[in-house]
Amino acid sequence: MARRFILPIKLKLNLKIVTDCVEKKMPVFLFVSPETLVNFSVKEQLQRWNMKFLIIDECHLVEEWGKEFRPAFREILKIRNFVSCSLGAFTATLTDDGLETLYDVGMSKDAGVFAASPNRYALQSCIHLIQ
Repeated sequence: MARRFILPIKLKLNLKIVTDCVEKKMPVFLFVSPETLVNFSVKEQLQRWNMKFLIIDECHLVEEWGKEFRPAFREILKIRNFVSCSLGAFTATLTDDGLETLYDVGMSKDAGVFAASPNRYALQSCIHLIQ
């Protein structure tokens, strides 16, 4: 089985380590902040690395934080202008306004949206007193 590298990437990342892994055709998972992802030198590398997927976890933050607090959140989907890849955006708390924001910043309106009620009636809490 191929070794997998999971690399947390900081703004001053060592692109050589990742490039070496990619050149050896090793699967690499990069966990980066939006600020790192929209950095020009990272975009340039992503083109060379033949990126397959862009996954945005907690994508509701694009709406909640993207206007003023962390504007790079609103730039995330523009990475697809540089790299042809599949997109997955995940959250448990996206509002209708948040979905519209994702469309506004570049998510395709043809994307499949899978939604369910946040009310999870099958979940139960119970307290057992131990004496």
